[in-house]
Amino acid sequence: MQKTLACHAPDGLQRQLDAISSAYSRAGLVINSKRTEVLYLPSDSSLPPTFNTNRGQLGLTEQFTYLGSLITSTCDLTVEIQYRVNLASASFGRLSKRVFTNRDLCTSTKMAVYNAIGVSTLLYACERRTAYRCHIRTFEAFHIWCL
Repeated sequence: MQKTLACHAPDGLQRQLDAISSAYSRAGLVINSKRTEVLYLPSDSSLPPTFNTNRGQLGLTEQFTYLGSLITSTCDLTVEIQYRVNLASASFGRLSKRVFTNRDLCTSTKMAVYNAIGVSTLLYACERRTAYRCHIRTFEAFHIWCL
């Protein structure tokens, strides 16, 4: 089960972790400190804080996947765009032999499959992004490659 906590200050996140940890312990559950990570977005060049649970210190990560989107500590969309292109390319490759190079299927069927699988995978959660020209070029290059 994936849970996400968001906080503006490190001490607020530690308080939330303590509250969740105590609620879990009352229910007989524990937070797995080896599988729980913290994505810290620094506001200055100071050292990142440490976060602890009753089982140990939590590790810091630079990126993680949340609801199918890749979130990074730099908030750079280039990594997310490349991630989406890689996923769409993989889905296109898996369907290539059965659909796209199949001579028994008409072009309209191939395009319908491409739009349903390739384009939807490529543009998943794009409404939350503000794409720059370089990102749009990446999308267009992949689209032309697929066509």
